Amino acid sequence: MDLYNQEESIQFYEKRYSKGYMDEWEPAKKQRVLEIIKELNLPDTGEALDFGCGTGVFTEVIKKALPQWQVYGTDISSLAIDRAKERHTDCNFFLISDSKFKNKKFDFLFTHHVLEHVYNINSVIEEIVSFMKPSSSCLHILPCGNSGSLEHKICLLTRNGINKDLEGRFFFEDEGHIRRLNTEQMSLLLKRYSLMLYKECYAHQHYGAINWIISNREHIMRIANPIGGFNLISKFQLLVLRAWLLLIYILMRPANYVKKFKMRTVVGIKQYIFLSIGIFLYPLSVLVYNYIKNKSEQEWRLKKTCRNGSEMYLYYKRIQE
Repeated sequence: MDLYNQEESIQFYEKRYSKGYMDEWEPAKKQRVLEIIKELNLPDTGEALDFGCGTGVFTEVIKKALPQWQVYGTDISSLAIDRAKERHTDCNFFLISDSKFKNKKFDFLFTHHVLEHVYNINSVIEEIVSFMKPSSSCLHILPCGNSGSLEHKICLLTRNGINKDLEGRFFFEDEGHIRRLNTEQMSLLLKRYSLMLYKECYAHQHYGAINWIISNREHIMRIANPIGGFNLISKFQLLVLRAWLLLIYILMRPANYVKKFKMRTVVGIKQYIFLSIGIFLYPLSVLVYNYIKNKSEQEWRLKKTCRNGSEMYLYYKRIQE
């Protein structure tokens, strides 16, 4: 589908949401967003909007961070909004096309991995600002195109790793991603509406990126692909990186499998066989699993102000002219 076409974009995401798209996120990620919102020192009461809320996962996080606020969520997908209403009854949800909310203004606006998906970012930014009060603020979380992250370094090793024609899009992006902005590009988009950057945090400089890449084998094979290297040296570097990531992935599998095994409501003979095979490697697997997870969390605590992350959390306040 042509994601630069509004109608086709809506169809694309309706189809995705029908298959459970973005229905859940890791507890650690939700806790991170919760803590950031609390650190913004927002007033005790107000009205907040989760723009591009999907099924409301982070709308609920906003509500937990701001319990005395009226929290709303909006999206282009009617299916997503219906599910959000069913799952999060303490929040309010509406379709972006609902004329009843056309002139509604909010004290705080939030987006989570939305702006990399929109077909026309200038018109969407204008739409976002139209929902904001004169003295409001906004928090935007999205992929980061700043240099220095592990993901950015991999792109530099890869032929056509960064697509300049598609606003800095990395070669391995999700098919729904249209762009990857850096901090300056994002701030420039908002500056024209008197929105100035007040707080910035970054994630996935190195270990956080590893934790994401090794989440499944397909990620590793696609991202660390030596065939894509632009010369012999880069091909060799990508080959070594792939071997290293695959080793971590294999070592972590027993721990991941046991974790998922405990969550199963129905267990068959096949699952018990896999469990019995993996149990011998489980002690080593747990050590590797905990090491990567702990290093990822430590990286966030110690380096979240370093701009060389592949995910950015940017907080803007609207300046009164």
